[in-house]
Amino acid sequence: MSISRRTALKTLTAALGGLGLGSVPKQWPTSSPVRQEAGLQQAVVRWPFDNVDLDVFAAAAAEMGLVGIDYLAPEDWPVIEEYGLICTLSQPPDADGDWNRVSDHEALVPAYRERIREVSEAGYTNLMVFSGNREGISDEEGLENCVQGLKQVMRDAEKHDVTLTIELLNSKVDHEGYMFDHMDWGVELVDRVGS
Repeated sequence: MSISRRTALKTLTAALGGLGLGSVPKQWPTSSPVRQEAGLQQAVVRWPFDNVDLDVFAAAAAEMGLVGIDYLAPEDWPVIEEYGLICTLSQPPDADGDWNRVSDHEALVPAYRERIREVSEAGYTNLMVFSGNREGISDEEGLENCVQGLKQVMRDAEKHDVTLTIELLNSKVDHEGYMFDHMDWGVELVDRVGS
């Protein structure tokens, strides 16, 4: 399904307004004075707008004065760069598995090393990580497994100046069973990884 730039802009405007981000002008400027004059560094995540063509989406984001789009894969980066945008948070690689399972590290470690390199070579600095679902694993075991796995890629991330960002998700609403569903767990993970 393809929609027009105007429809994408209206959809984004409605979404931002629905998040309580204040009033939104009826017409966005063609340049980005919001970014330049106010010093704001705002981005939008891609996945809620997957039904919008990326070119249309990027044009609307640029017109709004956003600096970038989160959760994109390397093949998407050239598209948004045409509009002066950056990938503010890269999508994880297409490797099966979860960091909270040691058996999955064999696939995840090389895939993340490669994605870290790609992120760095593109001049970006942020890469998404997910803990995985509990599925019978205790929070402590999952935490220790994540630490063990992430420590294997941290040297690569540090060398390439890439920040791994683990996502906190709400398991009570729409991510049932997700392990990193409270901040104490995530803070402990960062402390134990030590990077």
